[in-house]
Amino acid sequence: MRTVQEQPVPVDSTTGEKTLLTRPFPAWLNESNLLWTLASLAAVLAGLYLLVARPVQIKTWQADQLTTAVEQKNDYQLYPLETDPAGQLYHWTYPSKALFVAPITTHNNHQLKITIRARGASAAGGPVKATTVTANEVVIGQFTPAAGKVEFQDFSFSFTPAYRDDNLLRLTFDTPAWKPKTDNRQLGFALQSVTVDLQEIWSPLQKPSRIWLIWLLPGLALVVVVAKVAQRRTFKSGQVRSLLGYLATSCCLGIAVLMSFFLLALFRLGYNGLINQTFYWAYSICSIYLAVFALWVALVGLSLNSQTGLTLWQMLDQRSRSWRAAHPVWLAAAVIFLFNLILTLVFAAKVIMENGSPAPIFRYLDGPEYILIAHGFYDRQDALLQIIDFGQHSTYYWGAHFPLFPLALMTVQPLVGWLWSPLVVNFLASTGFAFVFYRLVRDFNYTQHPLWLALIALVLPVRWLIYHNVGSSEPIFMLFEVLSIYFFKKERYWLAGIAGVGAVFSRPPGIFLWFGLMLCLLFEAALKSWNESRFSLPDLLKRFNWRAFGPLLLLPLGLLGVFGVYGWRYGDFLAYFKITENVTHVGWLPFPTMLRGDDFNSPAVIYTYILCAVGLVVLWRQRRFDLFWVGLAAYLYTLFLLHSDVLRYSIPFFALIVLIPFANLLSGKVARYLSLPVIVALFFYSWGQLVRNLAGLDTFDAMRDILQIIIK
Repeated sequence: MRTVQEQPVPVDSTTGEKTLLTRPFPAWLNESNLLWTLASLAAVLAGLYLLVARPVQIKTWQADQLTTAVEQKNDYQLYPLETDPAGQLYHWTYPSKALFVAPITTHNNHQLKITIRARGASAAGGPVKATTVTANEVVIGQFTPAAGKVEFQDFSFSFTPAYRDDNLLRLTFDTPAWKPKTDNRQLGFALQSVTVDLQEIWSPLQKPSRIWLIWLLPGLALVVVVAKVAQRRTFKSGQVRSLLGYLATSCCLGIAVLMSFFLLALFRLGYNGLINQTFYWAYSICSIYLAVFALWVALVGLSLNSQTGLTLWQMLDQRSRSWRAAHPVWLAAAVIFLFNLILTLVFAAKVIMENGSPAPIFRYLDGPEYILIAHGFYDRQDALLQIIDFGQHSTYYWGAHFPLFPLALMTVQPLVGWLWSPLVVNFLASTGFAFVFYRLVRDFNYTQHPLWLALIALVLPVRWLIYHNVGSSEPIFMLFEVLSIYFFKKERYWLAGIAGVGAVFSRPPGIFLWFGLMLCLLFEAALKSWNESRFSLPDLLKRFNWRAFGPLLLLPLGLLGVFGVYGWRYGDFLAYFKITENVTHVGWLPFPTMLRGDDFNSPAVIYTYILCAVGLVVLWRQRRFDLFWVGLAAYLYTLFLLHSDVLRYSIPFFALIVLIPFANLLSGKVARYLSLPVIVALFFYSWGQLVRNLAGLDTFDAMRDILQIIIK
């Protein structure tokens, strides 16, 4: 019987693992070339979209579409669709303020033009009456259809819509009622269509200067391609090839500049109309991508010198290497400061350009609430508590916001004012957090790229980019949290305790930092006893680090200090535990919000729990037990958290639980290539979320008025 001899499975010489690949991939399929090819293809598609796509500038709602744009309640309804003898569709309006809601945002200074196609009541035997047209509670005009005319007529109005907090255009039509002889209904007028003309809004993008910004793209891109090909294959002269390299690099920088100017023009238009929302976001994303891609190509994709083959980035790196080697910490501090400044400016610039002011950033909760606390420092008679939205909370509600962040606002307020103080404090605190985190991962060799990991810590997780650019206590808490851990690992325990008090004074979860550090001390003592085979309670107590225990007692004493503040201001030392709103405590069962079924973010919460759990496992396997125990205490807190916003409460420990254990993965080449699109995506996510958690416009205006009166 003939047998088939099995062929041995090839083994990878570098890893020793079995592999099915017996021949290497061709050079063009390697990781770097494949990423460049995909990025270039995306740039081509983005450029084509900018050249071809144009916004919808005129939108008409015909009679059969009007009911989808009308708020159907009470006397704001339209009567059912009807057809006249000529086959024309129309609706009779209710006489008292028939309401048309156009999905067009109104926070801009450009004119809209609306055209109403209507027929008067006289065509059906009714009286000749004028209809008053109101846009966002402001009268913009009247129209009176011709007497007895059965044809539908167009009536146009040009106006600048008043601002509404919901960013919608709301048109009302107020017509005197009349009742036909053969009909029991109270009628207004016959409405056939409504047309909204956005040409005035989009006109800035149609200017020749703006169009040239787009049409220069293919010309500059062609110069780059031709220069790159000629540099490699055509000319033998080194000077000519270097000149071509400089030409291609300059053209790429030109594309980045052009796209930056175009973005400024686009953002200044604002969020112009939900009927153009897809176009607006697509234009923004394509422009940002092309600007970033062109800048990236100019820095690392093109060689300037034909002999050395160095890129612009490599030349800058080579010339600054000696200084960077002599001053690594100063360089890291400068890079972190500049990177965070860019993040802050980009985050704020789009909001300011679209809204004409940074008001949405000021209004994002919990910023206004922290300003209220800082203004009166838990004063129950504070004038700001007379505002309805603030006054509806229970007396002790403000105790859920711990005092360190309000104290920081009180310190900065004389220099920048109340509204800007949260943003200034958080910029400084987030910059300080990133720098201390850099020192932590650098001094204890957690990664070969500590500066890169520190920059990542300024943008991840997804909600973090929002909360270190608005009024929140996370940045100052994270600064003192990481500072306490850093000093603890340096065995400078008194400084660790003092920094820990800052964390406890910042947020309620700060006390779990103390639990984590205590678990770490117990584990170290138990590990020493186990290694010496003398595991008993006396030996455990003997090997316990009592030198660290005393200074770390400052953390629970700090919590008592917080309660002492409440005892002083509220007359109740236990005020924090008497808050009736669901903002404070932990429960007895894990996943309480998901068990109640009131957390709509449950899938994202589950993924967060899994990611943090995997990070803790990796920390244990890496034998980084101190970070493991601190992270475990924080993780357990989020498991039992009664508050529904688990994603936000997971932010302060994300860097310790996720970034450090996965530092090598996050510092790899693929992660670096993906960082730019990820940051862009995070910006758009953050801008989109910014409108979802705002204090009411009336509340904010009342608060601003009170603060201005008191300042005067």
